[in-house]
Amino acid sequence: MPSAVPEHVALIPDGNRRWAQMRNVEIEEGHRTGFLIVAPRLIEALWSGGVSVATLWMFSTDNWKRTPNEIRNLMRIYGEFVELMIPMARQHGAALRTIGRRDRIPPELQHVLAQAEHATGDGTERTLQLALDSGGRDEIVRLVAAVARRCAELGDAGEEAAARALDDARVSIRDPDLIVRSAGEQRLSGFLPLQVSYAELYFSDRFFPDMDVDVVRQALRAYGERQRRFGR
Repeated sequence: MPSAVPEHVALIPDGNRRWAQMRNVEIEEGHRTGFLIVAPRLIEALWSGGVSVATLWMFSTDNWKRTPNEIRNLMRIYGEFVELMIPMARQHGAALRTIGRRDRIPPELQHVLAQAEHATGDGTERTLQLALDSGGRDEIVRLVAAVARRCAELGDAGEEAAARALDDARVSIRDPDLIVRSAGEQRLSGFLPLQVSYAELYFSDRFFPDMDVDVVRQALRAYGERQRRFGR
């Protein structure tokens, strides 16, 4: 067990498609393995390891560039994943919530998400955040627009009013302490740009469908060995 346990760990699940391509199977099989088999195991391992908040980046704003067929398959898989996580979340006293945009998500998935949030709404011990249609540039643009609206409501565009409006408008997402990304890519790709300034980073060479709880344990151990200074 590491000496210090992060309160919030975010997962960037990369490599589902490459995993499938290397095995000459359908792309959907990579997504299904990653989200329906591996992701629940990793999230449970994080909770069991003492992590309070787990965030899974499921679909970025850039992922809309993928083929319509792949997007349809992903949205269906996400619905299955959410339904799969409800009993696990309740077992761990966890609340399930989503971050990102809702307006472009298919109505069927929106319904499943709403049901899951209601079913786990009394969870106070853990949190699972699903980042859906979430991307850095989009988040910043929407935040700036919200701040501008708030300043107009306050009738004050001064520095103090702008700072207060920023606090009011900012998405209430706890800053990640640790971000774990699979598939060897050493970048954040615009993930939570307002919250990751002091996050520790851990990169695994494994494709996401090949990830296991040992990788989570290694990431937590590596985090516990680091000294966080926060600019001090």
